[in-house]
Amino acid sequence: MQIYFLHYREVTTKEDTMENAKVKSLVEYRLQAAEQCIQPDTNSFLPSAAPKPRLLDKVRQTIRTRHYSYRTEKAYIHWIKRFIF
Repeated sequence: MQIYFLHYREVTTKEDTMENAKVKSLVEYRLQAAEQCIQPDTNSFLPSAAPKPRLLDKVRQTIRTRHYSYRTEKAYIHWIKRFIF
């Protein structure tokens, strides 16, 4: 078994350096994979890609943002459906 010396006078074996190389290559692989997943798709920015939120969806989102209770949300949706639709 051979012994290698590093800058900080740490003693490591050949197996340790091989293990560090494996970890380093795994980290680099995962970073590359993450970068590929994060890159935006140019087709997703088309106007027809995402439909506009409808009225009831907007109301639900606003009620949930304001932390109203579920029963209040149901009541508001019921009244909107009754008077508008």
